[in-house]
Amino acid sequence: MADLIVEDGTGKAGAESYNTVAELDAYHLRMGNAGWPQPGADPDPDLAKKEAAARRAAVFLDSRALLRVNGSKKNPDQGLLFPQAGATDFSGRSLDPDSVPALYKSAHCEAALLAFTGVQLAPEVPAGPLLKSKTVDVIGKEWFEGS
Repeated sequence: MADLIVEDGTGKAGAESYNTVAELDAYHLRMGNAGWPQPGADPDPDLAKKEAAARRAAVFLDSRALLRVNGSKKNPDQGLLFPQAGATDFSGRSLDPDSVPALYKSAHCEAALLAFTGVQLAPEVPAGPLLKSKTVDVIGKEWFEGS
């Protein structure tokens, strides 16, 4: 498997993670997350699984935040949602266009832990029609199944 390509604030094309594995290891050590194994040997026997979890976590976070981010990608070819140009947080403060928000990096660490421990981050899409409808007389209503 190829090395993990980590966003560094430049809008890196092909980026697939917001944190390095070393950053993930340090975060989970600080937080006391026993589900994230610390490297005890060199090379880390869990490295490939940690990298895969980091990739899945970034895809999940970006898919959830895509419609909530009010800026634009710093580089149209960048692999991930951040960094953003012209974006603000919920308080209206400008976000640094040359970095990934610290809170987003922390959320990436937490999502990577879930992915590493086998939690499916994205819900499975059920087979069959998703749109439901009901009409009574002339009044109709449509909704997505499960909503």
